[in-house]
Amino acid sequence: MGPFAGADLLSKFLSACIDEIIARGGNVNDQAFPAHYLSQWPHPDRTKALLAGKPEQDLVLSSLSQSVSALQTLDVRAIAIACNTAHAWHQELAGRHAGVELLHIAEVTARAACRLDGRPVGLLATEGTYRSRLYSPFFECQGLVCIEPDDAESTLLMQGIYRGVKAGNMALGRRCLSEVVVRMRDRTGVDKFAMACTEIPLALSGFPFERGVVLIDPAVELGAALAKRAYASRGAC
Repeated sequence: MGPFAGADLLSKFLSACIDEIIARGGNVNDQAFPAHYLSQWPHPDRTKALLAGKPEQDLVLSSLSQSVSALQTLDVRAIAIACNTAHAWHQELAGRHAGVELLHIAEVTARAACRLDGRPVGLLATEGTYRSRLYSPFFECQGLVCIEPDDAESTLLMQGIYRGVKAGNMALGRRCLSEVVVRMRDRTGVDKFAMACTEIPLALSGFPFERGVVLIDPAVELGAALAKRAYASRGAC
């Protein structure tokens, strides 16, 4: 996974833990936080594997499975995967590792989008996420229309993710990704976007769009779901 995306998810999980502690009437201190781990593995590129074929996809599955197995030796009960595209292997991983709960980032994001309103949602993601239809079924279950970028917008989106954020060029990432949002809004009228690649919020969070744009951060929703899961099993603070 992208190391910055993993660290970002951890930060959002801890913020959600604070909300859970306060909501349960506890005091925020070191002892109030649940035991947790950040596992950073150099997994093969997920998008390239999905576009390449089964041998490469099997390598990703094997790598992801090894990391889940390593976490299971620490007696973890629930796992949140920071990479959106890695959820293409969610079902297979869940089948291999029945003893641990694997949260699904698209499921919690679709629920969050539905709570806002019933209007269409623009999906900002990698080619692998689009091709594997990770988000569409969950949005459809919530009665939401999911709008994807056109070819030119998708090319610009990939540039912002890979040549921008992942390469450490945040200025390029911010420029490309914000332009995609503006183009999609002008072309389709959509003003609500799910940032369905964990690199995207690193560039777009706080960006001053000229007109009202709602950005949904799946990492925030995933971190909140993991925190709720942690405190549900932990009991009162």
